[in-house]
Amino acid sequence: MRAFKFIIGTMSDENRLWHVWRNGRLQHKATLDGYANMARAALVLHEVIGDEAYLAAAERWTAVLDHHFWDDDGGGYFLTADDAEMLIIRTKSAADHATPAGNGVVADVLARLYYVTGKEAYRERAEAVIGAFSGEVSENQFPFATLLNASETLQSAMQIVIIGQRGTPDCEVMFRTAITAPAPCRLVTVHPPCANLPNGHPAFGKGQENGVATAYVCLGQECSLPLTNIAQLVERLS
Repeated sequence: MRAFKFIIGTMSDENRLWHVWRNGRLQHKATLDGYANMARAALVLHEVIGDEAYLAAAERWTAVLDHHFWDDDGGGYFLTADDAEMLIIRTKSAADHATPAGNGVVADVLARLYYVTGKEAYRERAEAVIGAFSGEVSENQFPFATLLNASETLQSAMQIVIIGQRGTPDCEVMFRTAITAPAPCRLVTVHPPCANLPNGHPAFGKGQENGVATAYVCLGQECSLPLTNIAQLVERLS
C-alpha cells in the first residue's frame, strides 16, 4: 500500500505514469509494462482491501493503454506510447523474459476487470490481446506462460463471492480461507448484503443465509450452494 501510494503521488501526472524517479526528479514516460503491472497491483489491493479507488485506478490505466498503446492494425499493445520519444520502431511482444510480458499481464488485468465489473468491453479486449499473439503461441508456447495463464483465467476463472460485511469475524475468516486457496485462476470479491452484483454475474441475486457471511464458488455461470462455514468452503475449494 505504501509503495502504491508513493507511485500514485510522486510518479504519476493525472492519469499518466512515469518510469523513473530519483532525488525528486522524474524521467521517461512509463512503458506498457509499467501500466500493466500497476493495474495488476491495483486489482490485487482491491481484492484484499476492498477500496474502490484501487479498482478505479486499474480502469484508468487500462484506458490509457487503449488510447496510447493499442495497435489498431495488428492488435495487442506496443511497448511504448504513441506520444513517447520517437523511435525507429515501436516493438510489440507477448513473450516473457526476466519478467512477465506486458501484453500477458494486461490480458490478465482485462480478464479480471471483466469478472469484477461485468463490462463486456474488457472481455472483448482481453480476447483481442490473446488472439493477436495466438499464431506465435501455436509455434512455441514456452515463452508465453503469462499470456496462457491469462487465457485460462478468462475462460475458466474460479470466482469466490462472499456476501458479508468486511471487518466482521465471520466475514474475515471466510475471506482469509478464500484468498489463500491454491487456485491460480481465483478471484475473490466481498459484497455487503445490500449490494448488487453486476447483471450477468453468476451470483447475481444471491444473498446471505441466516444473517451470516455466505460464500458462493462459481465456475462459468454455475455457482455452488450457499456456504456458511469454513468446512463447507474448504471442501468445495478442494
